[in-house]
Amino acid sequence: MIKRIVTSTLVTAGLFASLGVVQAKESRFQDINHHWGQSVIEKAVTQAYIDGYSDGTFKPDAAVSRAEFIKMLMAAIGQQLTSESGEWYEPYTKAATQSGVHRDMDFTQDMNGEISRLEIVRLITRATNIELRNPAITVEDPALVYSAAKKGLIQGLEGGRIGLSESTTRAQAVMVIDRVLRLKDGGVLPVDKGAIQLTDLSLTGTNFMSVLGQPASRKFPVEYRIGEVGLTIEEITVIDGNDPTTPFASEIQEQNVSGSYAFSFKLSWDLRKLQQDLQVADYFRMDELIPGSVQGSGPEFVTYEDSGITRTKLIVSVDKEQLKEYLLKGGWNYAIGGKEYPLFYEQS
Repeated sequence: MIKRIVTSTLVTAGLFASLGVVQAKESRFQDINHHWGQSVIEKAVTQAYIDGYSDGTFKPDAAVSRAEFIKMLMAAIGQQLTSESGEWYEPYTKAATQSGVHRDMDFTQDMNGEISRLEIVRLITRATNIELRNPAITVEDPALVYSAAKKGLIQGLEGGRIGLSESTTRAQAVMVIDRVLRLKDGGVLPVDKGAIQLTDLSLTGTNFMSVLGQPASRKFPVEYRIGEVGLTIEEITVIDGNDPTTPFASEIQEQNVSGSYAFSFKLSWDLRKLQQDLQVADYFRMDELIPGSVQGSGPEFVTYEDSGITRTKLIVSVDKEQLKEYLLKGGWNYAIGGKEYPLFYEQS
């Protein structure tokens, strides 16, 4: 069967943040009173896709295995089960596979191992989008994560990260399944703009779409060669100087960019052939359509290191209104060794 590869923008505190519901005063489980997930845990138990332990506890902060999460998800969405011999979880994993929610390549066959947040994203995006269950459609992980963030299924973690490799607790698992059910019922979930930016960055190498609504001209990283010098633009992050919730606030801590957008360029210099320092402006600069409109911050020189590879960061800020004018005039370019390249896509 020919597979279609979907790479466009189809596509956790933190990944599974609180829904803001009022918590119950008392619980039948002695260890969830006043826990952040108490209310949604009680709701999940009522919906019968999870229960506590015989000792009267729920263990909300215990890690969840792959088998346990699949069981919870299949029970929650009412997937039909068939009798299976073998391990207790086999009816659920078979139902998940037959429905297209789970694929064998989603994770290892260690079903008793802790499930990661990325593995959960793979399952819940298919659970909420029947088209993605088609085996002829393969979606890359960054696109799945971006889709989940746009729908509000996932949120960012403290410290400006998504934490896709981290494990998940029972309380967090219940929270995300509650979000799945709300979305399947036609609800609209609150979204975390920071999480969307983080996933946009992982998908395209920039967060231009999520901040500016303007796609980049290409996917980063991009490598250039200027004589004996190799220059790679690893990623470009745009930061709204008036957004206190940006996950990239640390990039501009010592700068006054209020009323501006700051573009953070992460650059990698290959000096193995040149074997000497160089001046940044001779190899990289931002175009200035309006004199004095662009302010730069970063090292003036790149120092040759023993490894031959030097990494630097350049912050370029531009007034928001002036950026709009740039876009109206045809866009904004960066120059590599004197040759200009468009920063944004579809410039007129």
